Amino acid sequence: MGAMRWLLLIGALCGCDSVFGLDEPALPTCVRTGFDQAPADPLQIDIDTFSFTGDRARGVASVLGIIVETRGSNGDDAQPIDIQPMYPMIATAFEPNGDFFFLTAAIEPATILAVTKEGDAWKFAPHVPKGFMAGTPSNRMNGKPVRVLVKLSPNNLLFQEYERDATGQWITVGDRFELKSFSGANMTQDGLAIVFDGFHENDLRGVYIAQRGSIDDSFEEPQLVLEGLHHQPQLFDDCGKLYTLDDGTTLTRYAR
Repeated sequence: MGAMRWLLLIGALCGCDSVFGLDEPALPTCVRTGFDQAPADPLQIDIDTFSFTGDRARGVASVLGIIVETRGSNGDDAQPIDIQPMYPMIATAFEPNGDFFFLTAAIEPATILAVTKEGDAWKFAPHVPKGFMAGTPSNRMNGKPVRVLVKLSPNNLLFQEYERDATGQWITVGDRFELKSFSGANMTQDGLAIVFDGFHENDLRGVYIAQRGSIDDSFEEPQLVLEGLHHQPQLFDDCGKLYTLDDGTTLTRYAR
């Protein structure tokens, strides 16, 4: 993909809107209408996986196998990420403040890695939660412990929640539980909701949201908010905007 096409994509994504989960409680707003009537705005093709910071001013994505970072509130800078060794990414998840990002490396077995920046260089971080695929973590700025939800294996539907301690280690929280997700589950910044590409007992495929009243509670029954094939969903703006990979490669925005 040419540089100009990528920069047009970034310009469409970036903004300084309020972020879901920081200003208003999740439970009343998150599934109030769903996205089935929201217009689909295709932004770019040839995206393998993507994730954005809470304000969408930065992002990380795999574009035709090349890992890139997007920077600048105007979307005027997109650079390849030079990490060695360079692993193809199955999935990625950016921390809301851009401190680090998780990736699932396409190696055998597929493994969660964390990448952070030291000066101008990207480095692998020492501490990661154990499992197959980590979603976006909650925001360290919300005054609560940082949480993340991890799919434990590609061969089952078991998930485990983790909390980051003062040393940076990821400690398990609560029991493992089943979530009918085809991949991982992205957590909102307040830790009160998760969004994922999943299914229900009647095999209805789509984007689902599961919510809870506090980070000490279990997640409630997931609710369908957008039917169809919409991979790697990520929420913004009080759950008013949803980004997905439609058809597996087309980055698409839904705004209601």
